[in-house]
Amino acid sequence: MNFDKITKRIRPKEGERDNALKLFNHIKTYILESFGKESIIVGSVAKDTFLKEDMDLDIFVFFDPSLPKELLEREGLRIGKSTFNHFGSSYKIAYAEHPYVSGDIEGLPVEIVPCYKVASGRHIRSAVDRTPFHLEYVMEHLNDSQRDDVRLLKKFLKAQKLYGADSRANGFSGYLCELLIIKYNSFANLLAHAIQWERGVIIDMNGNGKGFEDPLVVVDPVDPTRNVASAVSLSTFSRFIEAARTVSETKDVRMFSGPRPGYQPVDAGTFVVIIFDIDVIEEVFYAQARKFVEHVVKECGDNGFTLFRHGVFSKGVMLDIEIGQLPEKEKHRGPPVEKYAHAEKFKQKHPDVFVEQDVLYTIRERKYVSIDDLINDIIVSQRGLGSSLKRASIRILKDQEAVNAIEKEIIFF
Repeated sequence: MNFDKITKRIRPKEGERDNALKLFNHIKTYILESFGKESIIVGSVAKDTFLKEDMDLDIFVFFDPSLPKELLEREGLRIGKSTFNHFGSSYKIAYAEHPYVSGDIEGLPVEIVPCYKVASGRHIRSAVDRTPFHLEYVMEHLNDSQRDDVRLLKKFLKAQKLYGADSRANGFSGYLCELLIIKYNSFANLLAHAIQWERGVIIDMNGNGKGFEDPLVVVDPVDPTRNVASAVSLSTFSRFIEAARTVSETKDVRMFSGPRPGYQPVDAGTFVVIIFDIDVIEEVFYAQARKFVEHVVKECGDNGFTLFRHGVFSKGVMLDIEIGQLPEKEKHRGPPVEKYAHAEKFKQKHPDVFVEQDVLYTIRERKYVSIDDLINDIIVSQRGLGSSLKRASIRILKDQEAVNAIEKEIIFF
């Protein structure tokens, strides 16, 4: 498959990176002159792996490792806020392992992050301390032509909604994309290998990593105790393999544009959307929404309700249920007849039992006949709800009203 046309479409315009670096130099000078602190630009702009008209400035400010973490956070925020004020820009406080400042300066998204200036990736005091060493590794091992391959991989992953190591996507980070291209030399060769991947595949540049049990393991060459792909869920891993197989077989360039936006529920089913009205950090919302919908899916299965699909979006969760109304009675499986103690206990609880093959069964009243009753009971009792979602105002929508409420960016799993 020839990727030239796609590459031309996603490659940055001439001067795009130069303008970003010029802005960084202004910010760097201000931080050095005003606070006496060195700073560097990391991320895709520094490595020249960003997509056309899709870049931000990730600026790391160095602090001495002897500085207590509380002071690092306080000084980092002070420098960040002052920098945005100096350039006449608004900002917000964002949170990772420790807080940092983000906003737009001269039309570009900018993040100013404090980190410790440590000797190597093995001596970090916080997770972000590795990032400058990631930059060094990529700049040393990625050649110019491979930068376009990284862009192709990022574009492909974004189109398939598999990009991003946050709790929203549980997907591939930019650094992971760069390491995969370094390992396999090109996007085409990565696809050729990925179509044969199995759960637990290990990619180890230096042969130093061990003890990982994730679906995809890419040992960090900067810190062999870390799996760069730890955020990639089993669902994301599997969907990437299937997408790689599809694009390899069909050569369909539309795979780089993504699936048709939105979701059309199965006609015969019952479509439910649960909306959480709450102001909470996106990372927290998606993490708790995922756990909640997984809990709901389990309870649905335990009570005889089958789902076609389920997923999350920025306001809530969606459930496409095969049948929303079940018979009042159900066939309930008991223990094997040969398990005497368990069989006797089952018969004491259920007087009317019968045997099929070697297993006891009974017919009993269902606890939940309607999916509405089950979902309402889950929400009223707050089962599966994280601390933030418990504080939300919750609305349950069904069928067409639910379809109207969902957004284009649904994450299925």
